[in-house]
Amino acid sequence: MIDGYKKKICIVGYSPRKIAPYLQRYLFVLDKMGCDFEYITREIANEPLDSIIEDNQYVIKYAKTRNPLRKVFQIMKWKRDVKDILKKNKYDRIIILTVYPAVILGSFLYRQCRNRYFVDIRDYVNILRNSILNRRLKSVISGAQFTVVSSKGFLAWMPSKERVCAIHNIQDIDMNCEIAEDISNKEKIVIGYLGVITYVDTNLKLIMDLAQSPRYSLLYAGIYRDNGCLKGFCEKERIANVVLKGEFENTGRFELYKEIDIINAIYGNDSIVVRSALPNKLYDSAIYKKPILVSSGTYLASVVKKFHLGVAIDINSDITGQIDDYISHFCLKDFIDGTEKFLSICSEEEKETLSKIESFLVD
Repeated sequence: MIDGYKKKICIVGYSPRKIAPYLQRYLFVLDKMGCDFEYITREIANEPLDSIIEDNQYVIKYAKTRNPLRKVFQIMKWKRDVKDILKKNKYDRIIILTVYPAVILGSFLYRQCRNRYFVDIRDYVNILRNSILNRRLKSVISGAQFTVVSSKGFLAWMPSKERVCAIHNIQDIDMNCEIAEDISNKEKIVIGYLGVITYVDTNLKLIMDLAQSPRYSLLYAGIYRDNGCLKGFCEKERIANVVLKGEFENTGRFELYKEIDIINAIYGNDSIVVRSALPNKLYDSAIYKKPILVSSGTYLASVVKKFHLGVAIDINSDITGQIDDYISHFCLKDFIDGTEKFLSICSEEEKETLSKIESFLVD
């Protein structure tokens, strides 16, 4: 970097800051590096999630609608607004956070920002079923310095595998949370789901299957996308072994995991989204030393099996029996050894990718 000259950096996101995938990690890295940066987020005008707007933050607001044509107009307005910001400020480096902004800004990025950006992909999105949009993502990736993915399972569907590196959903917290215990002979088991609560239909199957077992209780805590659905279902079916808690701060995650014996990460396997992703709960499992339940037929299931982190469940079969069998054969030593090996590999990949990102941002 030339003495006295700092790169102008921008992060382009497509979600509110509070739930934007991996945004907080990049903000932390940039702050730590002493870089000047600005970032763009997107909010529903009348239902904002971010109560505080920072001086270096652009918030593009839109109205909630079910009208497909209005949605298209809103996307085009977002594209125009973001392009205006990027052109006006002439950023040296740009981080494109997730597939949506990458595809929407596709031709602009490839033609006018080539080699000045990288793309961070956290999930598959259904718009990639469209061959035109899939090709647009391919061109965006080819024009990027590199592409960061949260799961190597994405390589199965990514239109381009050029210069791909992994960065895991591991937060800057104590990596040695020793709260592991042998659950093989435990009489009461709490299965917990922490985070943004989605995949409601799959969870209703889990709740129904475990409803008649006095051994199990289910805990949910976080942001409810379908607010009131789980509560209403449990009241209607008179299910008493489900505890619903509200939103929590990340600093309270450790205390919540003290209440949990097994992590619930059962999302089904009926879409490419869940078949290829590695969710935050996988890393919570390894860090907090809690076994994890996942869906069979997924890339997540293969990782869990490889490192002895939990068990893959067929959601359409006898769920209670499958969990009973796993618990009865649970080996604490194999589980702890697996968590340590998994975290070690993730840490090395994380360091390599962050080093590449830091060099890109300042060199």
